[in-house]
Amino acid sequence: MIQGKVVAADKYEDLVTVWKSVFQETDVNNQFNVKNIYIVLYEGVKEDKPIGAVVLELIDEDYYIDRLAILSEKRNNKNGEFLLRFAIDKGFSKGYEKIYTIIQEQQKNLFFRVGFKTTKKDKIKSDTIKCEISPDKFYKQCRN
Repeated sequence: MIQGKVVAADKYEDLVTVWKSVFQETDVNNQFNVKNIYIVLYEGVKEDKPIGAVVLELIDEDYYIDRLAILSEKRNNKNGEFLLRFAIDKGFSKGYEKIYTIIQEQQKNLFFRVGFKTTKKDKIKSDTIKCEISPDKFYKQCRN
């Protein structure tokens, strides 16, 4: 069984475990911030094993999806899409009208499949794209 869960500071280590594995970092500098929304994707009925993690980071007045990660052995089973959709829904349930992300070109398929579109100022750096999604785009995609 796969389940997504918004977690508090006491489960922050589960996110760090996934991020260290996926991003090959020995030191994750992120610190828990109560303004952000942290989500862990668990495998097992009792949150046995964290297999994915993402943060909705509050920057200025906007939420940004950041550090979306799925353990390599759990990819290609739609786990990444499930985690992304879960995160977007949580952001919209907080009342935000748009959610943003900055992605690499190779991530476009996943993000565009759930309804993200490039912003008017879409190029941040030459190898990244800024995207946004609104509730009408997201929930329309869910019906398809």
